[in-house]
Amino acid sequence: MNTPISHVEEDTEKRCTSNREADVVVVGAGIFGCAVAFALAKQGRSVFLLEKSLKQPDRIVGELLQPGGISALEKLGLSHCLEDIDAVPVYGYEVIYYGKGVRIPYPDKKIEGNGSYDYSNAKGGKPEGRAFHHGRFISQLRKACAQQPNITIVETEVMETIESSDGSQVIGVQTRTLNPETGVKEKDHYYAQLTIIADGYASRFRKQYINNTPIVKSKFYALELIDCPLPAPCHGTVILETLLRFFSTK
Repeated sequence: MNTPISHVEEDTEKRCTSNREADVVVVGAGIFGCAVAFALAKQGRSVFLLEKSLKQPDRIVGELLQPGGISALEKLGLSHCLEDIDAVPVYGYEVIYYGKGVRIPYPDKKIEGNGSYDYSNAKGGKPEGRAFHHGRFISQLRKACAQQPNITIVETEVMETIESSDGSQVIGVQTRTLNPETGVKEKDHYYAQLTIIADGYASRFRKQYINNTPIVKSKFYALELIDCPLPAPCHGTVILETLLRFFSTK
């Protein structure tokens, strides 16, 4: 759903005087939303980072960040977000195929040809990944964004985009923000030259801008094992006969 600018003309003066305009609006303070907001803010751009709920997420999503992801965080200046979240270093995989295990470490040097990769370890050591709780990592990313002076984080529910009168450009978003005094969600608007939608797999905007319907081809199930000894400490353990993956320091 999108609102033409003609429907919000009464807010023009409010737009200019209420500090609701920035260079960029980012919808969704997940991994990508926080990362892109932080990167743009470091370029000197003002950013509104809008998130429906700033509570720490409690779900299992992408618990292993590969070496390339670690390198990307270092380049963004966000590698400190991996600290103090009980992140486990990962040096490769233990692949168990019907009872027979093979340990596959991450390559320790750049490979040329079709298998080439771009990885730089700020500490100068071998490539390594990190396994961690998704929610704790998100909280650290949000904390880093909150400390960036060019980013304003707002807990608000984005309802729809706002388009120019000819429909050629998205100029902002319409939201509902909880008034702590009344307990009622009130309509609000945020405007920017660039609007980035990063509200995740359950996006309310995907159908609006993408005609193709996503096809679910697989499902993910997780089982938390407390203090369970595994074949390869600090390695991802892939058991092909049951399609399970574990991470452990033991």
